[in-house]
Amino acid sequence: MNPPTPQSAEAAADVALNDLRAALDTVDRQLLDAVSSRLDIARRIADVKARSALSVSQPGRAARVTERAERYALGHGMSAEFARALYTLLIAEASRVEREAIARGGT
Repeated sequence: MNPPTPQSAEAAADVALNDLRAALDTVDRQLLDAVSSRLDIARRIADVKARSALSVSQPGRAARVTERAERYALGHGMSAEFARALYTLLIAEASRVEREAIARGGT
């Protein structure tokens, strides 16, 4: 059997990379679907907060959620700093969505 040529090795790499990139695209869609679901829940939380005259800002809750994400990340081969940055963005966006929903008088 002949050793692979550089062209055939490159073609095999291209196929493998295309398959992996397609898998990443699928995960990206799932990730964005999950974020969308999270924001839908934030709108429902806004309704409860508005009816109960609660503040959008719940720093204790945000800290617990972020700490839980950091622990999860560390236990799954990810950096705690990445998890903290990601959840800082998620919580900021959820807070924005809640404030917007409350300003509109509910969802």
